[in-house]
Amino acid sequence: MNAMTRNETWQRIGDLADRVRRLCPDHRNPERFHIEKSEIEHELRRLASVAGPSGEAAIRVIRTPTHG
Repeated sequence: MNAMTRNETWQRIGDLADRVRRLCPDHRNPERFHIEKSEIEHELRRLASVAGPSGEAAIRVIRTPTHG
């Protein structure tokens, strides 16, 4: 794995799981929920690309629904 060790990667995944558990809409700032959700998704995808089966970065396009 790149600069992160397996233990660091698992720790980071655990931290992200904690953030997901605490994630909830904020009626005073609705956009904050979506920003936090996007940041967690981005970090999970980054970790997945680094910790892929071969240890090499892999790109996978996932379409997400758009509003508008």
